[in-house]
Amino acid sequence: MSSFWGAEVKPEKPYTHTHSPRRGRLRLTQ
Repeated sequence: MSSFWGAEVKPEKPYTHTHSPRRGRLRLTQ
């Protein structure tokens, strides 16, 4: 998962936006 994040995550765009379906769901649950 770490490697995937690094590949998707970019310095210009926030990781939250890239992982909207995954991170957004976790954030809503919490």
